[in-house]
Order: sequence, then structure tokens, then C-alpha cells
Amino acid sequence: MIRFVFVLLFLSATMCPSFALGLCVKGNKANLREGPGSRFAISWTVQQHMPLEEVKRQGSWIQVKDVDGAKHWVYRTLVTSSGQCLVVKTRIANLRQGPGTKYPLAKLKNAGRYFAFKKLDSENGWYKIDTGGLGVAWVSEKLVWRAFRVQKIGF
Repeated sequence: MIRFVFVLLFLSATMCPSFALGLCVKGNKANLREGPGSRFAISWTVQQHMPLEEVKRQGSWIQVKDVDGAKHWVYRTLVTSSGQCLVVKTRIANLRQGPGTKYPLAKLKNAGRYFAFKKLDSENGWYKIDTGGLGVAWVSEKLVWRAFRVQKIGF
């Protein structure tokens, strides 16, 4: 009976999966568009390391969701699924020298909404981030959003 349940779960997972792929903008910036093509209007220009969640693909274009849940289209060569990235989702996020509020503010003291970073590490609910020319800092996971690669299993 147990073997039957495992086989059933395996078949369900392999035959009915849906993926949400976390992507990161890999160039200095990327134009997000209202439709799958360069003839469509630019809906948002985002900076490097902006996380986006893949919704679907159409040719060389990927429909993505942003931190606010809005959908856009991006050309596939402007994003990567390798690496980690995150974006400030609150009005402002204090950046610390270590993973916690007991640490002093980092060289780059804070970052505003939609400021994107490369994620280097994580510890106790904090992310270690690359702030560019100002070194590394730590930010609370409660203040940022990142797109995850997840698999949803349908039955």
C-alpha cells in the first residue's frame, strides 16, 4: 500500500507539474514590456539583479511577474536563472554590517523601494548582499522580495 502511494505521488509530480522559475536581470538594466516583442511599449525599466518570476514563455520572450505582482515581458537574454537576487519591497530598508539590528548601519546605510541587490548568503532571517562599490551589507528578509524556483504538484 505504501509503495502504491509513493508511485502515485511520483507520477502526479512528473505528469502534472507547474514551475515558477526565479530569474534575475543580468545586465545593467532591462526594459520590461507590455507584450512579447520590441514593438510593445516599455512598462518598466529595471536595474541589474532585479528578481522576476517566470510566468510563461513565448518564443524568445518570457512573461514575468515583479515584486508587486504585475506582469511584464522580457527578452530571454536579459535574464538568468543562475545566481540569487532580491529587491527592497518596503519604502526603505536599513542595511547593517551584520545579520541583526544590533549591528551598526553599513557604509550604504539604507536602500529605497525597488533597489535590487545580488544575494551572497543568508543567516537567521537576514541576507548578505553586495552593495556594489560600497562592499557588503545585511538586510532583513522581511524587507525584501526574491523570486523562488518552486514546483507546484497538481493531483
